Amino acid sequence: MRAAGVNRYWTHVISLFLISTSAAAAASGGNETDQLALLAFKAKISDDPLGVFSSWNMSLHFCLWEGITCNKQHQRVVSLNLSSTGLVGSLCPDIGNMSFLREIDLYNNSLQGPIPQEVDRLFRLKVLSLGRNDLEGKIPGTIGRLKSLFFVDISSNELSGMIPTSIFNISSLSSFNLASNQLEGSIPSDIGLTLPNLKLIRLSYNKLTGSIPASLSNVSKLQAIEFQSNNLRGPVSVDFGRLPYLQLLRLSYNNLGSGEEGNLSFLDPLTNCSRLLILELESNNFQRSLPSSIANLSTTLQIISLAYNQISGSIPSGIGNCISLILLSLQGNKLTGIIPSEIARLGKLQRVILSNNMLSGSIPASIGNLSLLDEIHLEDNQLQGTIPAGFGNCPMLVFLDLSRNNLSGTIPRNLFSISPFSVKLNLSRNHLVGSLPAAIGALGTVVELDVSENEFSGFIPVELGRCISLSSLYMQGNFIQGYIPESLTNLRGLQYIDFSRNKLSENIPDFFGDLIYVEYLNLSCNNLAGKVPMIGVFSNASAFSIVGNKKLCGGIPELRLKKCSKKYIGTYNQIMAWVQVFILIGSIQDLLIISCVFMSWHRRKRREQLRYSASNVMISPNKMSYELLRQATKGFSRTNLVSESGFGLVYKGKLDLKYIGIPEGEKAAIAVKIFNTLNEEAANCFITECETLKNIRHRNIVRIISTCENHKFKAIVYDFMKNGSLEGWLHSTSKASHDKLNMPQILNLDTKINIAIDVASALDYLHTQLANPLIHCNLKPSNILLDRNMTAHVSNFGLAKFNTEFSLTSQSILTGFEGNSGYVPPEYGLGCKMTTKGDTYSFGILLLEILTRRKPTHRMFRGGLNLHNFVWMAMPDNVMDIIDPLMMVTASANEGNEKQVEECLTRLFSIGLACSKPSPKDRPSMLSILHELESIRNSFYIN
Repeated sequence: MRAAGVNRYWTHVISLFLISTSAAAAASGGNETDQLALLAFKAKISDDPLGVFSSWNMSLHFCLWEGITCNKQHQRVVSLNLSSTGLVGSLCPDIGNMSFLREIDLYNNSLQGPIPQEVDRLFRLKVLSLGRNDLEGKIPGTIGRLKSLFFVDISSNELSGMIPTSIFNISSLSSFNLASNQLEGSIPSDIGLTLPNLKLIRLSYNKLTGSIPASLSNVSKLQAIEFQSNNLRGPVSVDFGRLPYLQLLRLSYNNLGSGEEGNLSFLDPLTNCSRLLILELESNNFQRSLPSSIANLSTTLQIISLAYNQISGSIPSGIGNCISLILLSLQGNKLTGIIPSEIARLGKLQRVILSNNMLSGSIPASIGNLSLLDEIHLEDNQLQGTIPAGFGNCPMLVFLDLSRNNLSGTIPRNLFSISPFSVKLNLSRNHLVGSLPAAIGALGTVVELDVSENEFSGFIPVELGRCISLSSLYMQGNFIQGYIPESLTNLRGLQYIDFSRNKLSENIPDFFGDLIYVEYLNLSCNNLAGKVPMIGVFSNASAFSIVGNKKLCGGIPELRLKKCSKKYIGTYNQIMAWVQVFILIGSIQDLLIISCVFMSWHRRKRREQLRYSASNVMISPNKMSYELLRQATKGFSRTNLVSESGFGLVYKGKLDLKYIGIPEGEKAAIAVKIFNTLNEEAANCFITECETLKNIRHRNIVRIISTCENHKFKAIVYDFMKNGSLEGWLHSTSKASHDKLNMPQILNLDTKINIAIDVASALDYLHTQLANPLIHCNLKPSNILLDRNMTAHVSNFGLAKFNTEFSLTSQSILTGFEGNSGYVPPEYGLGCKMTTKGDTYSFGILLLEILTRRKPTHRMFRGGLNLHNFVWMAMPDNVMDIIDPLMMVTASANEGNEKQVEECLTRLFSIGLACSKPSPKDRPSMLSILHELESIRNSFYIN
């Protein structure tokens, strides 16, 4: 308190000093003019959510107002910087009266109306930053009079009309950004002569026409050229070889290209651009063959995108020289020949998109050496041979599309050994044969599985019932026979199912009617028999198809099927009826045959039930000895220590599986959580966690294997999570921590979406699927663990409370939350009881943290600013400015279209904001959150 008083005293002294020292200037009107201009600027602001104008009053000299910088000599305003403060209003013409201004930075606000003509009076102005607002009207032509400008950013507004030609005469310009407006006209042909100091020019997402001026070759300092999404035409005649500092060249979504031989010759000089990072030319009119010079482009190049042109010829084998490539996108062309095996040299490659071409030959087996691959698109080609088993060696692979080719052979056994395919696996429209392998059950997180239009035979694997994240399942157009297994009843999230044109027999399972999210079910053209259900999807004739199954009966009237016989009660009774017939006619031989058939059918059904139930049995937590755990952790060696806190320590260990009921088992990795018995609260957490987890069964919640307890030692044994905690992935300061795991540091956008879905699924289970709802009470990144497939598991239930345990005071409610204040809902601090909506709040903050890579306890969040408000101010137009910068390259690469990525992120941020609203009653349920996240994931990959 004393220090605060001293600070206020000196602030007052400095203010008086500044007023006194500027008395002479004030007499001449200079200071008064600036002050009046600032007050006029303030008067035009209708909303100030962060209260930046609270200091703008007469008790302080205006040079001490927030966002204002004055020079020392004249006490005149030289900088007005109120960027990202959420201001709503318009720009005042009086701003032109502050003639000493060198910088105006109002970036990322909600300012409307025109840019005042009066800015032309600011002849000293060097920086004009008005991007990401809602400014409209044309760009004032008089802005060309500001001959000192070197930085101009008026991007992401609603500006229209022509770009004033006078701007192109400001020779001092270094950074020029007018992207994302509605500007028209052409780029002056002499721009390279009039703007010799340009380093960055961004005119993307406008309505510009004409050609790209060849004079840009003269701007030797250029680092970034971004002209994408305009109506530019004609050949590209810029000699890029004269731009040695060029890093970004983005010309996508125009009509560039002449269609003549050599229309891609401008790529040849790019070999001199040794710093080139991104080359994006997709969706133009470039034709003919790729020049061989593409093999000699910069070894720093990260993105090559030439998609959706009319490029023919083959992929140069020298592509393997671009060793830093993250994304290779060549889809939608007329490429022929093979996929060069040299692609395996691109060790950093994450995304390969070669679909919609005419590539032939085999898929290189060596592609399995690319351990960072997360998406492979090879659909719509003429590829032959078998599916490389090497795909199973790509641990990050979440999306594989090999559809519409000429592939043959069987599915490799180890295709599902490592790769989780957590988004999509599409093998449709090939010539694949054999049975679907039982290992397909390992795809526990896959959303879409398509094996349609092949030559598969055999039965539907019972193990398919483990793929509980499936939304779309397509198996039509094969030779699959037998019955539809009951294990599919576990696929509660199914929306689209197509088993048509196969050889399926027996009854339609009743459980199809219980799948509440099914939008379309196609069982047509099989050999199904018996009664058609009438509930769920079967109550809407337009939502399902059963044509071509001649032995079906019943169902809703619209089907016009024959009525089922009153004596019909299923396959079992049909068989028994035949037995009675054969008894009557005295055919003992036929009776024995029928009896054998029935017994075989019954045994097969029983084996299926036992096999599936055994795969889902959770081992009960029988107690283990201290000595066994000591040996498993090598004497609780420090080298095996994973983490430590006030509650205790967590060790990694190796345990023989025979100790948990599996004879002749291999050694399994375990995590041993040892509780601090000297800490009473830790001891209580041990009891709570044991009691809580012993009855919980969910794929996204840590599994308790066993416990160990005596008067001095308390420990819980879990499955070990190879990829550590989400906290480590988001905020680790040591690269070595991830190198040790042999995994990359970057969590790309699709992985983050999957993690969010996993956590939401676990919370929905706790809140709605238990007899007594359970509140986790301690959700944060360090309590989210990631297994080898990057599947998320919620852990640390030491503070969990069932919904009935609330005879608590506000003091006891907050016990255990010290240091976690950023994740605790505000109502807990007011003495309100814990509810499931408290977990919802924590999830919202967690999601915002995942997307921004900013902790809610970060030092930037003080005063009235917190993570929720920080994101809210950026919504909806400025989300790209606040996202995790390490995610940006992979996010933009994922869609090849920043606007689609921005739409996805906006929806995700909206969920985080809705969940973290101050009032519990305004927060959505976890079930609705889960559905929205799954919708986003589906849209993000389908678009």
